[in-house]
Amino acid sequence: MDIFIEQLTPRSVVLISTDERLDLSACEAFNQAASIACSNPFATAIVVDLAKTRQLFDSGKAILLNLRQIAGHLKSRIFLSNVGPEIAHQLQQGSFPELFYISLKPISKVEAAATPMLAKAG
Repeated sequence: MDIFIEQLTPRSVVLISTDERLDLSACEAFNQAASIACSNPFATAIVVDLAKTRQLFDSGKAILLNLRQIAGHLKSRIFLSNVGPEIAHQLQQGSFPELFYISLKPISKVEAAATPMLAKAG
């Protein structure tokens, strides 16, 4: 699992690139990403790149929900990008579409930084 900070002038986007499985083993990395994002006053979004993810476990869903809970001012600006069809189907069950931006294609860092907050995600 990789975490990157993409600096955009004057904003930054925290990028989390997941592995093939999104499960409990990712918890520490997601907590680290939330900590980085919350401590960076210029952070405008968190992007979780799910391009490599083929298996989404219940613990992985819980990690996504926990990320939102601890993301502070960015909780309404979390993007799930490159979501495959099977993962998208799993995310459609429950409240994920109301809590996250979900995209089947890549989301550019510029697009993430410029997108307004989710209105429903209060």
